[in-house]
Amino acid sequence: MRQVWEYEIAGGVKARGIFMRFSDRGGTDVTYWFHRLGEDGVTPIVGSNGGSTIDSVSGARLKEARCVGALPAP
Repeated sequence: MRQVWEYEIAGGVKARGIFMRFSDRGGTDVTYWFHRLGEDGVTPIVGSNGGSTIDSVSGARLKEARCVGALPAP
């Protein structure tokens, strides 16, 4: 199962993404990385070059982020 999270990106816009990984360098410096989902809420956004749209979320935005569900593994 892949966790789906809702979080805020630049400009206060809400986005949904599939949790990829996190980095923790000790202390309070934690970052979560997400594949951003398209408007259907299921399919990751893929750019014209074949790459995924990836968001990094940390600090206050990460504190407000929440897990909203799960998708089956591909």
